[in-house]
Amino acid sequence: MLAQRLDQKPLYDWLQDDFGHIKDLTASDGVKLLIHMDQLCHLVFSMTDRKDAMLALRNLDILDQFSCMDDLKKNVAQMDQDWCSLSETMKLSREFLELFEENILSFICENGAAIAETYRKNLDSSKQDAFLCVVKAELMGQLDELKYFEGDLQQEIDFPLTHQVKTGWKRNLTMERNGLAVGEYDDFFSTMLLGVHPYSTCLDYSSGAYRECLLSSFDSNKKILYATLEGRIVGRAFLRLTKGRMKGPDETEPQFTFVDLEDVEASRQGPVSKHEFLTLFLERPYISRVNSEMKNQIMQSFVGLALRKSEELDTVLVLSMDYHGSCGASFAQTKFDIYISRSKAGMQYLDSLDGSATATKEGSYGTNTFLIHKD
Repeated sequence: MLAQRLDQKPLYDWLQDDFGHIKDLTASDGVKLLIHMDQLCHLVFSMTDRKDAMLALRNLDILDQFSCMDDLKKNVAQMDQDWCSLSETMKLSREFLELFEENILSFICENGAAIAETYRKNLDSSKQDAFLCVVKAELMGQLDELKYFEGDLQQEIDFPLTHQVKTGWKRNLTMERNGLAVGEYDDFFSTMLLGVHPYSTCLDYSSGAYRECLLSSFDSNKKILYATLEGRIVGRAFLRLTKGRMKGPDETEPQFTFVDLEDVEASRQGPVSKHEFLTLFLERPYISRVNSEMKNQIMQSFVGLALRKSEELDTVLVLSMDYHGSCGASFAQTKFDIYISRSKAGMQYLDSLDGSATATKEGSYGTNTFLIHKD
């Protein structure tokens, strides 16, 4: 079927003439539409963006029941099996479904139900409730509030934080140069798909060996950096706000003591070891489908954004050794202790330390050789 369509005219002409009104559609998407043209041709005219096209492609078996995309969207919540299973598991009330109907529709259209239901089934029963709290917050349009809930960030990294640091950390930075865009992301889909883009890794929500650790990516102290080139995700890396120290494991922990009633605020913030520093940690990058020159540019952009973030927050900037050769002379190689933050997920994956870290390792330091900004 595809060959017959392409015999009629080249793919570029299909994209321009027949699919030109579908925003953000890629050449690969166009090929998929052509393969299934017989089933969805009557809906193409009503597709407005790539989400519409993907929704149609995921529901090929029922498309003949609808005359336009709006009809499909109105009924998809009742016909999408993943959503029906997910909503039943979550025991969502009729009032909830009505109040957040628009958010739910958007969630389903972006394949959120399939992603969430697949991941939920991959989790131990003890972790499923925690993940469903994340899903519920996304459906309510309040994931940002859940991720940065009250004192979670300070509790995760066990370090006093100013209002400037808290607000600065939440703000997502972006940079663009020569068509390459790099930015911080903390939304539901960017987080859930970090093990899929730019290629499948051990954090792939459906098949990754350490997929249970993906849940910890919704912790307050974690962001994902993505690099996009011409609309394609070609790189990603974890950016973590934590604390660190130059001194080794013989460092004594701060003592628990009585509050000074004349200076309660200072007592709340301390004591802090004189050897500990608020630290921004850029983990190893995952890069695909680019040449060596572009790979180096992506790594430089990741470092550049992290440096800008570090300066805003006034933190020590620590890089994985993978950035050696891409970070410039302002970084020195040295041993450094990185604090393994507490996580509500109970398990997290540390690319630049020992891989999987369970709750027994949280709240302790991990040592490795890193690149540290000299300033």
